[in-house]
Amino acid sequence: MPPIQRSPWLLYSYPWMPYPRRVALYLPEKRIRSSAIRIIHVSDPQSGNCSMAIIQYIEEACAPSGESSNICAREIVKGLTPLERARITGITTLAEELLVSWNPVRIFGTKAGTIVYPEGASEMLRWVQRTLSNVDRLLVDRDLEYLGDDERSVTVADVVLFGFLEFVDYCYGVDVTVGSEREWTGVYGRAVREDYPRLREVYGSFKGRKGAMRHGSGEIASEEVLERMRAWYDGIH
Repeated sequence: MPPIQRSPWLLYSYPWMPYPRRVALYLPEKRIRSSAIRIIHVSDPQSGNCSMAIIQYIEEACAPSGESSNICAREIVKGLTPLERARITGITTLAEELLVSWNPVRIFGTKAGTIVYPEGASEMLRWVQRTLSNVDRLLVDRDLEYLGDDERSVTVADVVLFGFLEFVDYCYGVDVTVGSEREWTGVYGRAVREDYPRLREVYGSFKGRKGAMRHGSGEIASEEVLERMRAWYDGIH
């Protein structure tokens, strides 16, 4: 039999940063109570980028045959075909890529960064837009209505993708799901239309879920920090 967990796991987190925020979004979707895993807010944001490893561990540990199956967490991925699981993995990977690609956009393009280089921010933004288009295409066959229903479970891909969309909107004041609908030449010389209807549906539906609500105690950045993050240099498009 798996060992009985008598004390909660303590997860030390700087909660409004993107990687820790991802785990904070995942736990309520998994229906894991604070008596099992408790988030402890800390003030050092430098060591939080292993969120996918944490999520994967919790998924396996809380599975019916896992070492912590007694937690009785909700299965958020079940009854899927191999193709459906592969698509979820693909979207999760692209959502990770989006967050990585966004880093130079904000470093070069905002006062929260360290280098004033609007042209570089614009170029990296094109890579972000390319990945947004790829994700939007992958969502074309998915029924997204369940995202607005708290009683229905979401996938890890949904959590990771929403985490990115919310992070850049809340912290940097940019809703990347609202495209200009213009056509432009992408990074590989192909015509790209800047329009993401399915991503807009994901973002609009998911942010109404209870687990997506931000609260105090560190989940909200200070006004001073937000002011720097939302201060964009001219010439970025």
